[in-house]
Amino acid sequence: MQLMRPIRPAKPLFLVLLLLLLVPLGVAGCVVAPETQAPTYDQETLKAEKEYQHTLAFKKRLAPSRRLQKISWPILASNVELCGEKVRHSLPLIFTQRDQVPRSSRQGWTGVFGDTDRPVVFAVLDAALEGEVQEGWEVLEFSFAANEDALHNNEGETTGTETADTETGDTETGDTETEGSNFARGLSASFAAVAGEDATNYAQELEMLDQAARSGGSLSLSLVDESGANHSLDVPTRETCDYPVLLNDDDTVNAFADGRAIYINQGLMKQAPDDLSLAIVVGHELAHNTRDHIPAKITNTVIGGILGGILGGALDDDHIDTGIILGAGLGSNAHSQDFENEADYVGLYHTARAGWDVSQAGDTWRWFGSSFPGMIGLRRGATHPSSVERYLNVDKTAQEIAAKQARGEALIPGAGAGSDL
Repeated sequence: MQLMRPIRPAKPLFLVLLLLLLVPLGVAGCVVAPETQAPTYDQETLKAEKEYQHTLAFKKRLAPSRRLQKISWPILASNVELCGEKVRHSLPLIFTQRDQVPRSSRQGWTGVFGDTDRPVVFAVLDAALEGEVQEGWEVLEFSFAANEDALHNNEGETTGTETADTETGDTETGDTETEGSNFARGLSASFAAVAGEDATNYAQELEMLDQAARSGGSLSLSLVDESGANHSLDVPTRETCDYPVLLNDDDTVNAFADGRAIYINQGLMKQAPDDLSLAIVVGHELAHNTRDHIPAKITNTVIGGILGGILGGALDDDHIDTGIILGAGLGSNAHSQDFENEADYVGLYHTARAGWDVSQAGDTWRWFGSSFPGMIGLRRGATHPSSVERYLNVDKTAQEIAAKQARGEALIPGAGAGSDL
């Protein structure tokens, strides 16, 4: 015999009944109310405070990003000689525009840069330009002229204009060339003031400007500062290593490279003791890319998996998969500490070539060891050397670099730390 379950009122009905019970209690004064009353404020005050906190939140995200780019760009620009074919042209300025940030951040963007749809200077990356242009200045007009080499390399290509549909993201190819187009081919182009209702065009044009700069050229700017004064500026591109440095939204104290870019975690930005430590980390991660460590580790992983599969298959068919997994893991860790030691050695050269005084660079690894004591006692089987070994290697490398500087020699990595003393 199947028993019938008791009928329970639906949740919405229950809530209605509870509300009907509580309202009379409140009216009758049966429920307990606080004895004092919080201060009152009008909606304008509430709105102003909301805007202010949006501005503070945006500043907290803006500051580490700007700091990281100002540290990284000179390192990328000073090590072109060591980056092989992974080189591009870039501008020593970064621009931002309201439509480039997520909608949730636009109120904060406005609080920092003002109520404008035009691009503004986000960061000045070359110290030599700091007396000529300031962060926060508004861009009235800008034009980009490609290098002759870029124009020559693109001769014979079609001159159709790609225009983007801002709603669908689709592109169309036109028959005539217009201003603000063909940046990917390095052709000359200019941008005049865009009407306020077409503000999204600014974001598109900044993206095209970045593509144009990759081929090399010169940017002419017309800007206005906070006081309303106008300024004109010509800024040539400069060759840099083509490994963008990106801020990773992760609070763990870490950084990594993937062969295409460099990633610095928010946690490291927050806890690193000084800018030199961050510059050393950027140089280290750049070395992983310039020395092709990532492809090498992939190769080792594949070889380890193949050998593991062969050895597992020698036992029986059931052990092939297990052998592949174990072999791949062992292959991935093969020479891992050697790669890290090389990245410390070459990376310190990367940092020194950008003008940093690396004589006390070893202190960075003392900071890591004191902040994360588990790094002090790492053994040979770990993926990274201990902080003790890294301090000694980096300190010896710093001595080698100082000796080369004293002799007036170029800062080119040699066979290893201390080999050129």
